[in-house]
Amino acid sequence: MKIYLDSNFQLLRSGDLESITFERPEISLKDLLLELSGLSPDSPSFLEHDRTSLMPGWDVDINGRSFALFPGQLEAILKDGDKVFIRLELLGGG
Repeated sequence: MKIYLDSNFQLLRSGDLESITFERPEISLKDLLLELSGLSPDSPSFLEHDRTSLMPGWDVDINGRSFALFPGQLEAILKDGDKVFIRLELLGGG
């Protein structure tokens, strides 16, 4: 199963990651985010310590829709070919 990735930052400091492939037929959004966080020591943590919500400053879309609109939210099941956009929310100020 292949999941396509996009972001407004570099997912890995060593380079961009455009997709990730899994041997299993499905994966939850939460498991994908945990997998991405574990790819390298420079990878950011996307989930709170209890793994039930995103860390502040992050947002995620699945196929152009906010993950919050999906049943189960972080437990939403991704399918082959889905596109996940991970966004670092930039704060304004002065």
